[in-house]
Amino acid sequence: MVEISALEIRKYLALEEVYRNCELKDMKIIAPKIQKMLGNLVSDAISVNNNCINIMGNEELEYLKKETAEERKRKLKNYFGVSSVFIILSDGIEFSEITGLIKEDNKDCVILRTAAGFQEINRNLKKVIRKKMKQETVLENTLFLEIFGMGVLIQGDKSLRNSLVLELIKKKHSFISNNGVRVIKYQGNEIFGKNMINDYSKYILKMTSGVEFDILKNFGTAVGRRSKRIDMLLILENWSPKKKFERLGLDEEFEKILGINIPKTIVPIKTGRSLSVIVEAVALNHRLKSMGENSSMTFFNETKKLIGRNKMRAEKISDKKLFLIENFENKAGLRKISGKENELFIDSPVLYYPVFEMSDLQNGVNRLHVFDEDISVRLEKISDIERSKILEKYFEKKISGILINKDSFVKDEIMDYCRKKNINLYENTDEFNMTLDLAEDLLEFEVSPRTTVHGVLMEIYGLGVLITGKSGVGKSETGLELVTRGHRLIADDRVEVVLTPDKILKGYCGEIPYFMELRGVGIVNVKSLYGIGAVKESKSINMVVEIVEDEASEFIGNQTLTESFLEKEIVKKIIHINTGRNTATLVEAVALDYKGKRLEIGGKF
Repeated sequence: MVEISALEIRKYLALEEVYRNCELKDMKIIAPKIQKMLGNLVSDAISVNNNCINIMGNEELEYLKKETAEERKRKLKNYFGVSSVFIILSDGIEFSEITGLIKEDNKDCVILRTAAGFQEINRNLKKVIRKKMKQETVLENTLFLEIFGMGVLIQGDKSLRNSLVLELIKKKHSFISNNGVRVIKYQGNEIFGKNMINDYSKYILKMTSGVEFDILKNFGTAVGRRSKRIDMLLILENWSPKKKFERLGLDEEFEKILGINIPKTIVPIKTGRSLSVIVEAVALNHRLKSMGENSSMTFFNETKKLIGRNKMRAEKISDKKLFLIENFENKAGLRKISGKENELFIDSPVLYYPVFEMSDLQNGVNRLHVFDEDISVRLEKISDIERSKILEKYFEKKISGILINKDSFVKDEIMDYCRKKNINLYENTDEFNMTLDLAEDLLEFEVSPRTTVHGVLMEIYGLGVLITGKSGVGKSETGLELVTRGHRLIADDRVEVVLTPDKILKGYCGEIPYFMELRGVGIVNVKSLYGIGAVKESKSINMVVEIVEDEASEFIGNQTLTESFLEKEIVKKIIHINTGRNTATLVEAVALDYKGKRLEIGGKF
């Protein structure tokens, strides 16, 4: 336990001794608190104790003078209570009544005086207390940076740290110290890191070659900081297939520094991964967590909900050839007017527009029928009797559901038939054409031929690029770096691939979108970390890029390959990565090359 005595305070601040009935060195202040007496005197609260430095000045004196001698004595006795008393008289005031009361009670007391006002004495006291109460240690072989406002300690391979600091400084993050960090703890539960060199005009990065690199001289004064609160610790560790690294990030690890638990993350290093991007993501994710959003926990909870929904959905589906679309009206922006509760069976993504003059209703079974403006106008022109005959015949057939414009002329008639037949009838809540687009997209996703692919789907230069490869090759890390370069994430790890009626392969993010798993880090929410512009719901797939870790191979193959999904062939390129090659850069190069060749022949995307 750290303490400071009245003797030290008098010495540091050059205070005048007014009264004492004990030795100054024996008046100990533990975890000191500075207390202005006025508030407690007014409220008549008992607040004095041996952990308080009580300050009395002109304001307190003026207040007490307004009271009677008897009331003044009562309030002071109540304030002093039974504890020892340490008082500093500010503004050079004199108040002998306190001395008299102390003598009556025969309690330990020290009274010191200064001509300074409360603000000045309070500020100086805090400086003395911080100096006295601080604890200090040194962390050797440690890099300290400020990344997105977070104080990040980085330990591990020295050569990796040197290259990392240069990358991060280029990205406008701040440098505090390298090789060693002075760690200081003042009062409270926060610790601060400082440069080991006292001369803050010199921020030197010592390279493994022995060269001293002057950070401020080369990058400017804006990149240097004197000190920063320590928020987290990163440990760089070489990848090992035998070691299990954190996958979800639910279990937090801590490192105790000067008695304070600092969150610790082990970052596995592997060929082809951009270390600076991963470190940035870790810092951003920690910052997000400190703001109340835990991406790992959110993902875990959403996954549990999804499992429950899928179980209920499976129990409801009696015919596997049909798809049950739950809450269709909410997803498509519709309002249900009539029909079965929470059920709509559809097996075609194509909307059906009835042609009443032709006997083609068999083509409309298990499809969503649409009564648009053209159909309404056509029915309006027909006599009431003829229209009734057409609709009677129409509603004899099996119909899954009908979407009608809320402003339609025949809305009431259609509603009556749907209620009699217990057919799902919907109307638009927004502009009708917009509603049709939403409904079409939803049906396309739900009922078109589909499969699931293990990979990362990105939009790169307008192209849908599906990144594949073995587990652990660095697909997610590559996708994350591409996001930081301005490209967009559609899906990570599990890509929903749908073959549209136009025979286009389209990738979707699924029901828990925009989460990404980084080995050693856990789950991160890309939308929360990098903004809504960094993600997209779906994208047509134009090409596949497979990442292969192979030291001996050429980094980009010249052969033309294809890969089949749902019997649709997609152009495929294989890139080989090894030490010194940046995977994200190679993926960008392949995408640009493909786009250039397509544009040369007038191809479409």
